[in-house]
Amino acid sequence: MTRINYLFIIFSLVVAFSLLSCTLPKKEWGDIRVPTANPSEIYGGYSAGCLDGAVQLTERHNNNFLIMRPSRHRMFAHPQLIDFLESHANDIGNSNLGILAIGDLSQARGGPMSSGHASHQAGLDADIWFKRFNSFEAQVLKNQDRESYSAVSMVDNSKWQINKNWDASQALVLKKAASDERVERIFVNFAIKKQLCQSFKGQTWLSKIRPWWGHQYHYHVRLTCPQDSPNCKAQKRVSSTDGCDKSLNWWFSEDAHRPKQVKSESIEKQKPKELILPKQCHSVLNAQA
Repeated sequence: MTRINYLFIIFSLVVAFSLLSCTLPKKEWGDIRVPTANPSEIYGGYSAGCLDGAVQLTERHNNNFLIMRPSRHRMFAHPQLIDFLESHANDIGNSNLGILAIGDLSQARGGPMSSGHASHQAGLDADIWFKRFNSFEAQVLKNQDRESYSAVSMVDNSKWQINKNWDASQALVLKKAASDERVERIFVNFAIKKQLCQSFKGQTWLSKIRPWWGHQYHYHVRLTCPQDSPNCKAQKRVSSTDGCDKSLNWWFSEDAHRPKQVKSESIEKQKPKELILPKQCHSVLNAQA
């Protein structure tokens, strides 16, 4: 074997290993049910990342929220998100606004999910139902199967406007969430954003409320990258304006609703088959618990 051929083989092996360390099948992330024992740190971004040292959200010490669809095993997050959710739930409960229903956070080590979301990979995203429960309803749900309980839509899709389920308390809950300095943005259905603009135009917290496909059943809270994660890829910050301008009008245009634009209820369901993740995610995926 010539020296050139030998060097070519070595180079090929190095490239192959490099690609292996960055390209990871989605199904492996969902199979892991235990976070790493390392300090919490995020690698990558909301839609292409992973989470070292995740913390599990539990109901043991907090009666102000319920975890919905627990069999999905998506109740892990960075400690900053866990703290936000507990604080937000306590704020809502102490304000007599009900008990929160919390949906998907992230998987035990973050990473891509096999279904449901393109984001939620870095432990900084959380879905919270608009439907809240009173104490009696919450107690019943604690002893029943939460897998099939239906969320409630706030939007009439045929008219692109809110429906009878919406009330002033929903706006107050969103305002409380958006007022937390850790919150980077909150996704809601564009009809909900329009309703908020009609009632609260000019208020600074509206800048964080962003219109997006779907999100008529829940609001999607996204936090900023925490200081303990220098490798966390931040998203472009939202504008300081309230967002109640011409940009909102686009969501109600024919262009926005052409079939090529909307292929499912939520654009988050349209995911690439394979994601290139930060190289550190290979170690996160394979680390001992």
